[in-house]
Amino acid sequence: IDQVIIYHQDLPESGSTTLKIWDRGEYITPGPGELITEQSYTPAGAGSQTPISVTEDIYIDGKDIWVGYECNDLGEENFPLGTDNGPTVDGVNFTSTGPGWSQYDPEFGNLGIIVELVGDGMPSWMSMTPASGSIEAGGSEEILVDFSTSGLENGVYEAEIHIAANDPANQYTAIPVTLDISTAIIDGTEEKVGVMTYPNPAVDNLNVKSNEVIETVKVINQVGQVVYEGTPNTESFSINTSKLEKGMYMVQVQTVNSETITHKVVVK
Repeated sequence: IDQVIIYHQDLPESGSTTLKIWDRGEYITPGPGELITEQSYTPAGAGSQTPISVTEDIYIDGKDIWVGYECNDLGEENFPLGTDNGPTVDGVNFTSTGPGWSQYDPEFGNLGIIVELVGDGMPSWMSMTPASGSIEAGGSEEILVDFSTSGLENGVYEAEIHIAANDPANQYTAIPVTLDISTAIIDGTEEKVGVMTYPNPAVDNLNVKSNEVIETVKVINQVGQVVYEGTPNTESFSINTSKLEKGMYMVQVQTVNSETITHKVVVK
């Protein structure tokens, strides 16, 4: 985060204003989580924007964060909370005048806070369909996970899929995803070949996906024994790991164009 720009409708009490940045917080209780950083600032004036340079390095890694401010207002008919002209975005504007948080939902928009970032972000190579949603108790839904090699150099990339639940003891589950990209000559043209595996560690299943047809898949244990071998002849494949002994394995994937990629996978 480079800087935060805050709009004040009216001036708050002098010397009372503090920029605050929080972690994403709980899934079952709306509002900010643990405080990451805070710093005092002086508003530029009523009806104007105040740019605040963030002194602490805070990196955006894909998880939600909350950015806001704390201040004392000057009393009746004074509104230090500045807002835009809408339309209101549900679930992102919260205020607190004591313990707990409540959604701030005025008719004229959202809190006037702008967060500016600096640096070169990583291309968003992983996608999910649907990207979000909810599941009823006892239900299930299949999620399609895909990737794109566009803008990526050869190498290994890692990401996480985060699933939220209303379990107070386990509100967020992170599913690690690994993507390996190499260059292959296909019909005389250089093309990026990617092989994605998840989750790692695996418990019941290991999913393998490529942008080329997968010809063979081998799972090799630590002493070099092939404990699984399959010929899926498809771009997406799932390996049942529930019967494998716990430990580390090498998963060797060969595509139809003879491109071979090996991933290290832990089975729990």
